[in-house]
Amino acid sequence: MLQRVERLAATLCCIFLLMASPVSADAAVGEQVVTLGKDLTSQQRQEMLALFGVDESEVTILEVTNAEEREVLGGLLSPAVIGTRAISSAKITLAEKGQGLSVETHNITWVSKSMYVNALLTAGVQDADVMVAAPFPVSGTAGLTGIIKAFEAATDGKLDAKRVDVANEEMVAQAQLGERLGDQEAAAELMARLKEALGNQTLSESQLRDLIINVAGDLNLQLTDSEIANLLSILQKLQQLDIDWNSLQQQWNQWQRQLDNFLQANPEVKNWFVRLLEAIRDFIQNLIAQFTS
Repeated sequence: MLQRVERLAATLCCIFLLMASPVSADAAVGEQVVTLGKDLTSQQRQEMLALFGVDESEVTILEVTNAEEREVLGGLLSPAVIGTRAISSAKITLAEKGQGLSVETHNITWVSKSMYVNALLTAGVQDADVMVAAPFPVSGTAGLTGIIKAFEAATDGKLDAKRVDVANEEMVAQAQLGERLGDQEAAAELMARLKEALGNQTLSESQLRDLIINVAGDLNLQLTDSEIANLLSILQKLQQLDIDWNSLQQQWNQWQRQLDNFLQANPEVKNWFVRLLEAIRDFIQNLIAQFTS
């Protein structure tokens, strides 16, 4: 039960970090779009559709090619990592406004659920149920390309290209750090806390570097110089994006209500969870005080 609550806490914290305006006001709740890797065999294609629980004749299906994956990830990963076939597939279902994101994965090894949540929120995806899958174990780096393609089709809109670029960079940085640390969730939590502490502040390069070092230290993570430089570059780009940081409070209030419902249904973990939230609150307040001083 404790592990389950810890996972919920991490997910809530990640989701809380970053929200943007909807891509389209006409997005229909329940709208589903599936993206399938172009190089799936016929049998694998049917396996993915069965896993997603959809009928091919009743849902919008798009294909993602390896060329699309290379266009997005070519500057971030080596060709060997990207591969030569498009296999990763995804399904997105639009949810009620304010519900937030939920992510499930199947046969995705390198990118965790929390990493996807972090990157999707940076890209501007919100209020959706997402599943990323493959018929056999794959890294999952190309999964974000399929999710974004599906979200844009479902909402009949277009995400900001700069935000999508930073989202992909963020996803790769998290995955690489998670692999080096041997702990995917630690890497995702680091990114989540950095964005949460960044908020609508405009910090100098030295302040951002100190922020990275301090947050990593709080999580007992030892970062290399190249990892710090990579995270610094991402935070600098995040500061330049057109993000409605003021929507954080509204989104947090919505998830707080969801959290209250969970705690009422699980009274045995309520005290532990409240202490966790208080610790997170104190940590953020200390960071803000440090930088404003």
